Formats: sequence, structure tokens, C-alpha cells
Amino acid sequence: AREEQKRFGIPASIILAVSLHQSAAGQRDVTTDINNHFAMPCNAEWNGACREFQGHTYRKYSSAWASFRDFSLYSKEHFARLKGADYEAWALALENEGFGETDNFAKEIIELIQGYRLEAADN
Repeated sequence: AREEQKRFGIPASIILAVSLHQSAAGQRDVTTDINNHFAMPCNAEWNGACREFQGHTYRKYSSAWASFRDFSLYSKEHFARLKGADYEAWALALENEGFGETDNFAKEIIELIQGYRLEAADN
């Protein structure tokens, strides 16, 4: 996560908390079956393989690393304006853009970061 932070300007705490949340700490079927640690959906901008889970179609990755890199690329493209912003701004922006599958996505991400002290990864 720190390497992705250095390369793309996304706080490591956001990368860690979003993957923790979206993958149910690595236990969610979309994570264990297709290496999708961020519940990234298939859409028109995705050229790779997809798989359906519980009525949603998700991107399929060859490895966990590929999932993390795709999240970084997605974030760089959609949230370039946030480069250098803190994790709270990132969490709110992700929620406002419809990322995540819960109504309180930003609050849940912020609570994960603070509860697990993931903000330390940003330094």
C-alpha cells in the first residue's frame, strides 16, 4: 500500500481500509474466487474477465497484486484532484462517487482507519 501511495498519491490507509472493507478481511467470495479485493465492478472501461456474484458482475484478476494495482489506476483516473488529500477527504469522495456497497461507506472506512490505526501507514 505504501508503494502504491508513493506512485499514485493515494493514502496507504485508504488502500488498506477499502480493501479490508470490500473484501470482508479477505473472506468475501469475490476476493477468494477472483482476487478482487476492492469489489471492482465490470463496466465499459474494463477489458478483462468478469464473474457474477449475487447479482453483480465483478472484475476478475490473476492475483491480489493486480487487484490492488487496478484500484490505484482507477483512483488515479477518477480522483486525481485528491492527490495529497487526507484519508477523510478520500473516503468522502469515494462514497460520493458511488464506490462501495453501503450507505455509510465513508464513515465505515474512516472508522476502520482510526480503529486499526491505519493512518500510520500514510507516513
